[in-house]
Amino acid sequence: MCSRSHGRIRVDRAFSTLMLLLLLGVLADILTTEYGLEQGAYELNPVMRSLMEKYGTPIMWLIKFLFMTVASTLYILTRNKKILLAWTLTHYAIATWNTIQLLIINW
Repeated sequence: MCSRSHGRIRVDRAFSTLMLLLLLGVLADILTTEYGLEQGAYELNPVMRSLMEKYGTPIMWLIKFLFMTVASTLYILTRNKKILLAWTLTHYAIATWNTIQLLIINW
């Protein structure tokens, strides 16, 4: 969360930490997904799969970061850390699942 103090903008440490963790989780999700696709895996989400077939993998980057922006905006508006935490954990779970699948594929 941001606040003003003597003309300066202060950023809440929890918000900064959660945003950094979210960014890393989103990147892990995207990179493991892209690598999996290169290895012959397929996108499980039918909506994302359809969009990626039509527009390529850049659409995945756009959508993931759009949702990241929505989650951070909701946090700023509500000050509810659970929103960012849930979104962050979701991406780590996806990246973990992707990694397990890649290990199985390459076994």
